[in-house]
Amino acid sequence: MLSSTKTRSIAILNQFFSRSYFARLWIVQELLLARSIKIHCGEASIHVSNESIAQLYEQGVKVPSWVRYAGKVQLNAGRPHMDLKNLLVATSVCQVTDLRDKIFGLLGLVTDIQASDLSPDYDLMIREVYIGVAAYLMENYQSYDLIQLLTKNSSIAYSYGIPSWVPMWDRVALLHGSQDLCAHIQRIELDCRRLLARERGVKYVAIRTIDGWPHDGKSDCKGARIRCKAVHSGSGFLATNIETVICLKSDPVFDRFQSGSAGGLEGNEYTTSIYHVKGDIEVAIRTFRYLTFRSAHLIRVEGCASLFLADTTSDSLQYRLIAPCVAAIVCRTKEPSPVQSLQFEDLHRLSQFTPLTLEMVQFMAE
Repeated sequence: MLSSTKTRSIAILNQFFSRSYFARLWIVQELLLARSIKIHCGEASIHVSNESIAQLYEQGVKVPSWVRYAGKVQLNAGRPHMDLKNLLVATSVCQVTDLRDKIFGLLGLVTDIQASDLSPDYDLMIREVYIGVAAYLMENYQSYDLIQLLTKNSSIAYSYGIPSWVPMWDRVALLHGSQDLCAHIQRIELDCRRLLARERGVKYVAIRTIDGWPHDGKSDCKGARIRCKAVHSGSGFLATNIETVICLKSDPVFDRFQSGSAGGLEGNEYTTSIYHVKGDIEVAIRTFRYLTFRSAHLIRVEGCASLFLADTTSDSLQYRLIAPCVAAIVCRTKEPSPVQSLQFEDLHRLSQFTPLTLEMVQFMAE
């Protein structure tokens, strides 16, 4: 256990790093360009280095993501060599007056190649800048999974005509990394077992996670031989392969089950909802708490490890992304059952049967 003094020190550091000063992009830009950094607060001071940052992380201090890039500029080096996508994610908490500066403000920090490809142009509309950067990262760096980075301010994106697949880089979504996905799956298991035991007296449940559609090492897209995504220059629409997993046509059986933290994930950011499928079969979906929707499609997109909630448009071939999510099939059982993965192809075959029985789920999962 941590001592009261140590706990208080961590709380002070958390409060220090949460100051609005560290959320100003131009301040962050100056800090990242500095060859050495020393932070003073009252009588205390700390030299920022890779070692000191690692120590802060180990002690549970909530250090801004961009801090890990501090001190990367060496004395005799030229420009820094930082990847644009990683910088956009790391500085997603930063604030700007002009939304274009969210991207333009980082171009002095990126690699030589990216700097030669991109340059600030304030004659471009906000929509053009955000679509253009997303398309650039997909085309040149095969960043096909960047659509997993949630756009929290969807209303702002909509007001500027920015499509739902384009990140606004306004927050970090913990639903795209393998470690994050595993933590959410563990949370789904715990939520379902507790919720069904409390509400229905169900003692045992079988949970079969539904896989996404990530690229493996042999994928054609990995070698850039075949592109699985293309951006329409006029409309800004993203053309890609999509498969519908389940259509959620009714309200959830249990909604807004807000749970505590797991695996370092903040509980108040996410919620687990359970939808009825057929018979004793239900699907649990974990996504961001503030989302509101009555019906949606649970889909998977090629190149992405997470699943997505999406709406259909008037065109049956077009979807509007709502958010990335993690999902699992949930069935009641007579004895304990470990969490296993249910492949999409198996789920598709199972959906042809009525009723969808627990035995079918267990057989196909094994």
